[in-house]
Amino acid sequence: MVRAILLTILAACMMGMTAQQSGCQGARTLTVQLVNDTGRDIDFTLAYSADADASFADLVDDGTEISDTVKAGEVVFKFLNCDATGAVALELAVLDVVAGVGPITIDDFVYRLDDHWTCGDTLQYRFTSSNNLTDLDVDSHVLP
Repeated sequence: MVRAILLTILAACMMGMTAQQSGCQGARTLTVQLVNDTGRDIDFTLAYSADADASFADLVDDGTEISDTVKAGEVVFKFLNCDATGAVALELAVLDVVAGVGPITIDDFVYRLDDHWTCGDTLQYRFTSSNNLTDLDVDSHVLP
């Protein structure tokens, strides 16, 4: 039993979970929180790079991408290893109106290590829509 618990903790550390979630001390992560305050699902793509000086275009063209869906009214967390993340941006988000098609938003602001966030911080993207059919807005900031 003890061996199974230790293996679970080790696996959580290797997957990039925060120290609070995994019980690991010294985990170096940036938590990205995606909050969907709309009535529809949102497909999103985050782009990041170890290069803190990467431009938005560099992130989109050459960065590592994470694509996923945040269901209507839900919150999704992504955990990025600080050693591999110097810059991060929301490459694209699409409000799923019909079969994955709908309004698109981009947040081309690049959040940079030491300029905007430090290891252990949470970067939040909050999605809203005034009518759930023709617009998708995003507000982003580092949580205090």
